[in-house]
Amino acid sequence: MAQLKPQHNALSHVSSKPSSLASYQRFADTVLETYDAIWAEVSKPRWANAKFRLYCGKKRVVAGFWSKGLSANTSSEPKMA
Repeated sequence: MAQLKPQHNALSHVSSKPSSLASYQRFADTVLETYDAIWAEVSKPRWANAKFRLYCGKKRVVAGFWSKGLSANTSSEPKMA
């Protein structure tokens, strides 16, 4: 990621939500200038592995949430409001 510091710096100076056509043009030009370098880094296997680990972690959290919620509901009687 250290080799991408200039690209991240350039992207941090432009906004993806511009207020004028000229500022959007600056944003689009900056993205096009930095696209190849960023894509070369992000397409490495370590990023795919990191995204997959994040996906699996989110899935475990949701499964744990629902298993705790369902076990709590089945152990007690339904409550009347």
